[in-house]
Amino acid sequence: MKTLRFVIADFALLAGVAACAVAPVPIPDAMPKEANLRPPHVVPVVKKLDAEIVDESWHPAPIRWPRFDRGIFYWTATIKNDAPESRDICVAIDLLNTRHRVLLEERGCRVVASGKEGHFASNAFVNLDLLKRATSAQVHPFESHNIYYPKAATG
Repeated sequence: MKTLRFVIADFALLAGVAACAVAPVPIPDAMPKEANLRPPHVVPVVKKLDAEIVDESWHPAPIRWPRFDRGIFYWTATIKNDAPESRDICVAIDLLNTRHRVLLEERGCRVVASGKEGHFASNAFVNLDLLKRATSAQVHPFESHNIYYPKAATG
């Protein structure tokens, strides 16, 4: 019986020592009402792109998957780079409805040599409802690495 008391006393003593040896839990200060962090200021670069749209086209493909409510549309664009250097040019094609509102935007990029034409051709899987509502398309060329750059906030 004494051994049982000694075992219980040893466990109680070890538990007490362990409880005292643990560092106190720090209580954090009150949460600030207002954060002092501001996101970096992003400035859109408006630069004249020396490129012209030579040709553009799009059409829905006959391949459709009504069970999955998906279809394919093909698009092409030809852009002429009028700049004195080769550039990585991207093209965004917007599918528009009858009110000229954007339903979908697809993009493609490639390097176009100086004074040459770059031919962009691609396809996309889209919702069949979007394909039914699309009546026209609009192409926007832009230089891929000159669209946005981070700039420190002034002031």
